[in-house]
Amino acid sequence: MADAVHLLGGIDVFVHAVGINRRKPIEEYTDGDWNDIIQINLSSAFFTAQAALPGMRAQGHGRIVFFSSVAGRTARPGNGVSAATKWGINGWSESLRRELLPDVRVTLIKPGAVATELPDHITRTAGSSAAPASR
Repeated sequence: MADAVHLLGGIDVFVHAVGINRRKPIEEYTDGDWNDIIQINLSSAFFTAQAALPGMRAQGHGRIVFFSSVAGRTARPGNGVSAATKWGINGWSESLRRELLPDVRVTLIKPGAVATELPDHITRTAGSSAAPASR
């Protein structure tokens, strides 16, 4: 991050748009599945935003944009770990938004289904049917 600040003179906008999913019943998740999803979907947002913040605070302005998912509002069978990370991004970004106002703005985008290659990388489709979020 220091190299980017040095080369570019500062960071005005930071965008975190990373995510993976492994759709399967909860008892089939391995420790590696859990760790991969949490590290990529949640921890990477924490650590990269944390690295961008000192420069934004020092320059007195900036914008941080997180991409979450509707999975952060409505979980489906077989999608629990990914949904948990998206709920985490939602809560953390709201807290961060309040902490950084008025100088650094935080935006959270929660898209629904988007035509990407993500479905091609989901190795199991069990539990992929829609289910009500709550009753």
